[in-house]
Formats: sequence, C-alpha cells, structure tokens
Amino acid sequence: MSNFLIELAKRWKAPTPAFFKKIMVAGISLSGLGTTLIGIPGIPPVVAVIGSKLIVAGAIAAAVAKCAVKSSTSDLESK
Repeated sequence: MSNFLIELAKRWKAPTPAFFKKIMVAGISLSGLGTTLIGIPGIPPVVAVIGSKLIVAGAIAAAVAKCAVKSSTSDLESK
C-alpha cells in the first residue's frame, strides 16, 4: 500500500501533458457548473441531481488528468 501512495505522490508532482491539462480545466469547470446549479434556490430536483453528477464527473476527470505524467522516449524504449 505504501508503494502505491509513493507512486501516486510522484505522479502528482510530475509535469502533466498539455492535453491532460485541458482535461483538468474542463473537469474543474464541470464541477463549478454543477456547484452553481445546486446553489440556485428553488430549482427542480432533476436539476439538482444533474448538478451533483456534474460535480462528481468533473472531480474524477480532474483527478485522473492530474495523475497523467509526461513520459520521455527513454521510458518508452525500456518497456
């Protein structure tokens, strides 16, 4: 378990590729939109459910994108 946490910490601190940075921004934006939808007073329950699903989907997308790392050509050749 500790190896997993160490690897996760290394990935979190490593540089993120440009494509995944865009995914991360989109995920954070989705979460913000979902939060805004939930915060509107007097909304129908269906809109609140959609907002909560946007929050979860955006948070997951941002977290997965943050864990993507740039790999060098030497990393690809060694595998």
